[in-house]
Amino acid sequence: MPIINGTPGDDQEGFLLSGTATDDEYFGFAGDDWLIASSGNDVLDGGADNDTVFYDFQFFPNGVFINNTDTAIGSVLAFTVNKGPSGTDTLVDVENFHGRDNDDTIYVGGLGGTSTFDRAGDDTVIASQNPNATGSHFFAAGSGNDTYVGTVNQDIVDYFSDGFDGSGATTQGAQVDLAAGTAIDGWGDTDSLTSIEDVSGTRFGDIILGDDGNNNLSGNDGDDTIDGRGGDDFLQGGAGNDTIDGSDGNDYLEGDDFEVTGNDILRGGAGDDSFAPGYGDDTVDGGDGLDVVFYDFWGFTSGVTINNTDTEQDGVAAFTTDKRGFGTDTLVDVEAFHGSEWDDIIYVGAGGSYSFDRAGDDLVVASQDADAEGHFFGAGSGNDTYIGSVGFDAIDYEDDGGDSAGAIFQGVSVDLAAGTAIDGWGDTDSLTSVEEVNGTRFGDTIFGDDEDNRLRGMDGDDTLEGRGGNDNIDGNDGNDDITGGDGNDDLSGGDGDDIIDGGAGDDFLQPGTGNDTVSGGDIGPSDDFDELSYIFTSIESGTTGGIIATFTGEQEGTVIDYEGGTDTFSDIERVRGTNNDDTFIGAEGRQRFRGFGGDDDFDGGAGDNDEVDYRRDAAELGSLEIGIDVSLAAGFGTDTYGDTDTYSNIERIRGSRFDDTIVGDGNRNRLSGFDGGDTIDVSAA
Repeated sequence: MPIINGTPGDDQEGFLLSGTATDDEYFGFAGDDWLIASSGNDVLDGGADNDTVFYDFQFFPNGVFINNTDTAIGSVLAFTVNKGPSGTDTLVDVENFHGRDNDDTIYVGGLGGTSTFDRAGDDTVIASQNPNATGSHFFAAGSGNDTYVGTVNQDIVDYFSDGFDGSGATTQGAQVDLAAGTAIDGWGDTDSLTSIEDVSGTRFGDIILGDDGNNNLSGNDGDDTIDGRGGDDFLQGGAGNDTIDGSDGNDYLEGDDFEVTGNDILRGGAGDDSFAPGYGDDTVDGGDGLDVVFYDFWGFTSGVTINNTDTEQDGVAAFTTDKRGFGTDTLVDVEAFHGSEWDDIIYVGAGGSYSFDRAGDDLVVASQDADAEGHFFGAGSGNDTYIGSVGFDAIDYEDDGGDSAGAIFQGVSVDLAAGTAIDGWGDTDSLTSVEEVNGTRFGDTIFGDDEDNRLRGMDGDDTLEGRGGNDNIDGNDGNDDITGGDGNDDLSGGDGDDIIDGGAGDDFLQPGTGNDTVSGGDIGPSDDFDELSYIFTSIESGTTGGIIATFTGEQEGTVIDYEGGTDTFSDIERVRGTNNDDTFIGAEGRQRFRGFGGDDDFDGGAGDNDEVDYRRDAAELGSLEIGIDVSLAAGFGTDTYGDTDTYSNIERIRGSRFDDTIVGDGNRNRLSGFDGGDTIDVSAA
């Protein structure tokens, strides 16, 4: 028996493994090998990697029946090929097949990705029906009335003929309807499609209709009509003047490929859709939802001017994009944009949501309408100018990796009051009417202004200062230095050893994990009310540990947090705990506590007028929304979570918004029911 041995590499066009007219043994060994079947009873062993057996090179008088599964199908045994009078082959470690120009039947097994080329004839090709299959199947369609059955995964039928079909080249575009499970191929024959999700068209004008699943539909050459219907679809027109509809779902619509042009019509329909119109004079209609147009991965050699307003801007007509030598797009119902890697000008209209300007010295202007709600600027490299709206506008310097200048290499330095920023590439930006800043993974320096700002440090050791206004500041990871300044601020340290200073105003301070130093910022007598809180950060972390808060003076002390870190605080009027078992220990003066869930222990210490507050417990924080049942005389009570709290040296109770029962003790109490039908007993007071 002749033995045909391959090499350890890919045995393909330069080294085909071809047999004889007798019984042969093929050994492909490692590599992606091509095994050319011949007559005789052959053993075809592909070996490791991804191997293909060709039955279309040699003459057989009829079609073949390929059973590459582990179960016999009719009279064809597992892992064999019935070649009729030409013999029977045995298959070992073979993944892919080329059929003949006759009526073939091909059953493909296995778990991984596979492919078949069925050629001419009325063929039946059934991909692996293993429910545990992880790979997809690639069906290269041939002429004839064929039947294709896919896997449980994402399978594709490709109608772009490779020119080797026995019926010759295709003569027309394909007409495919995945919902109906039918297709008319490029030779005019009718195919049946089952469990097929993706389609690739011909070099002619195709009509390709998807179904309610997630489809990948490509028209290739020709003037194609493509409709994704339901699902989140990837739709590509290719060369030609194409009409593409996303219909329902969050779809991606691409007009051209990266080499040729066409004047395309792209309609998103319902859902949040993404568009890449490419070259030519295209129409982009976003339809419903939040829709974005990408200009950042085409081979433009100059920037674009996007005018998504209802008036002419810089010589560009309303609702158009000037691609500066690469065509003009018409924009309908589009909210967001990605600019090019050059110097772009972007005017965002009413309803504009966000923009990414990428590289180049760009001008990005948010909607200037009187009722604009705000804009999100995704900052890129270059000396850029950002002009916000009358709403709340944000700029994000957290590099997404898509800029042609490469990754950022430093933190940002932003001053909203001065209207300037040095970005992560070292370039200088101008900021107008911007209220929110997101930093980088490096150490950032971000200063606000007199407005209400939202500042995010992200990773790195950041310096963040809100200045005036009621600010929301979050250091995130790293050892951060956070100052609220004037106003009623919400400050969060995140992970790391942070320094947090509320400054003037009623501030809400959340240290997070680490060994933090927290100051309410009120030095000496003040009407300001500053609160130290662990409830939200503990819920976010999923911890089961509580805190131990110990006052060493009226407004200062330490907290051992739920991760074991030690925080030092000063100028704090109230401490909030977690939903776990917390301990609160007071000192001289007046202290205020909020325990939330868990079996909490409250000890007011030596001072008077110490208070436990149950007013704001809510379902979103885990509360059962039941009234409290508290007895200071007995020294214990049930909170709104159904947990048991204990009390000593507590003089004041503030109830919940539900029906409370509150009993005093022999001290001078102040008992408040808040909302609800409350029962208050002061007989022991």
